[in-house]
Amino acid sequence: MLKNKGFFISFEGGDGTGKSTQAKIFYKWILENFDKKAVLTFEPGDSDFGREIRELVMHRKSPTQKDQITAKTQALLFASDRSYHIDNIILPALEQGKTVITDRYFDSSVAYQGDVGGLDDKSIYNLNMFASDGLIPDITFLIDRDINKALPQAKKTTGKKYDRFEDKNLAYHKQIRQKYLELANKKGSFAKRWCVIDGSGTIAEVNKKIIEAFLLKIKEIKSNNIV
Repeated sequence: MLKNKGFFISFEGGDGTGKSTQAKIFYKWILENFDKKAVLTFEPGDSDFGREIRELVMHRKSPTQKDQITAKTQALLFASDRSYHIDNIILPALEQGKTVITDRYFDSSVAYQGDVGGLDDKSIYNLNMFASDGLIPDITFLIDRDINKALPQAKKTTGKKYDRFEDKNLAYHKQIRQKYLELANKKGSFAKRWCVIDGSGTIAEVNKKIIEAFLLKIKEIKSNNIV
């Protein structure tokens, strides 16, 4: 992160892990304790442009097998939304020195459209490095939770509305979870931004784990003269 720029934090996790709920609660804590001008955003869909892409990719149910939105099409559309999202929401806030918290970022594309989706992780990563101009979060919280408990919660939240990803089978969602854990546990400087948070327990208990991890990570970053 460049000096005098804002702090960038992303939340990642599979469907039903409580990721979005935790991002919102953490944002309130950040406003009260860290940055009164912090920004909370999400992907895909935190703009008129993004909402159209979200609806098309996630909720549009194809009437025929000849009209499918493939993993490659998904990746390209999500990358387009990400580029727009960065240019119009994330980067302007960071340039003003604000803390930005995003619910999902490019790791979601690697997890969902990469190897698990039938594409290549490296290709998806490179695509998103282009779309994001290489903007990487300072901290990424991975909310990890047993899929057998997480998926029913995700479907309960979505209700009757069709969701392309939640509609997939349990084996698929287990692969997504393992891919996230693989990304978080890779060696090297790229992995240092990750904080894996046990998503089991009450909302308050998980929030406490996130705050504790955040304070430790901030201390570590400051000691390394990154901020």
